[in-house]
Amino acid sequence: MNGSLANQVAAAKYERSMRPFVGWEEPKFYSPYRSRDIRNSFAYIRHKYRVWRAFRDHSGHWPVLSIGFHVVSWMVVFGFVAAAFAWLGEHKRRGDSWGVILSFAGILVLIGVRDRGTRMIRKLEWNIWGT
Repeated sequence: MNGSLANQVAAAKYERSMRPFVGWEEPKFYSPYRSRDIRNSFAYIRHKYRVWRAFRDHSGHWPVLSIGFHVVSWMVVFGFVAAAFAWLGEHKRRGDSWGVILSFAGILVLIGVRDRGTRMIRKLEWNIWGT
């Protein structure tokens, strides 16, 4: 392994959490990169693929509901963010200061709903194909 000791420890923790992965709860994502590094995004995508592949290896089925929900939910989040910016641009001219707070709160709620939905879809798939 190359890199600093902290990166090696993070990689070892990630590998250890992926080995016994059986069940609807996904293992935590560990990244050796800083939070604002673009490589962190690629590592997260690799992590999601490994989790889906582990599900397939265990059950014999790809988790199509989880994959579909993941893709569609991010498209909805990005669409909502774009709509919120457009709405804010129009209402900013009127001097409406509550629009920023409402848009930010709406985005946070949508991301929370997305996270909860991901867990519910994962449980559903595990109940259908995981046993």
